[in-house]
Amino acid sequence: STSIRTIRNTLVDSQGNETNSIIANIGTKVTFGNEGNPCITKMNDGSYLCIVCIEEDEEIDINVYRSIDDGASFDLVSKNALTERIDVSSSKYSIDRVSCSSIHGQILLVFSARSANSSHTNKNHLLQYASVDGGGTFKKVTTDTIVDSFAFHSIQVFKTHNQLCIS
Repeated sequence: STSIRTIRNTLVDSQGNETNSIIANIGTKVTFGNEGNPCITKMNDGSYLCIVCIEEDEEIDINVYRSIDDGASFDLVSKNALTERIDVSSSKYSIDRVSCSSIHGQILLVFSARSANSSHTNKNHLLQYASVDGGGTFKKVTTDTIVDSFAFHSIQVFKTHNQLCIS
């Protein structure tokens, strides 16, 4: 039997009390490691976005969920939000990690991907997508030639001193 996969959120208050909520039931379409690679970012308006990878037909896309009640509940706000899906067939990529952060209404979403292409010089690739519409759509902002020029491993995007950084 096939199990339904669920992305859950745990809120912990200052007293250490935990409240659990379900962000999304993502069905059976998550078949790769890390169960959908969810990532969360806090927006300037105080809401939270949770981005979840969905795999179908050997391609990755994302669904975007928003919470306006400090994470107590999440609603789907955008389905299939990547303008260019990621090929995760055996000859292209496997996704190791996904990270996101936002600043001034812009969201940067980064995928740490391992290339299976033997012609690539570097196997660890950084795929960057950006959204300027609150997470409605994410456009790929790295070109294929630049992707293979530098090696990145297990990247994370974060906000510091009012800037987005990748480490």
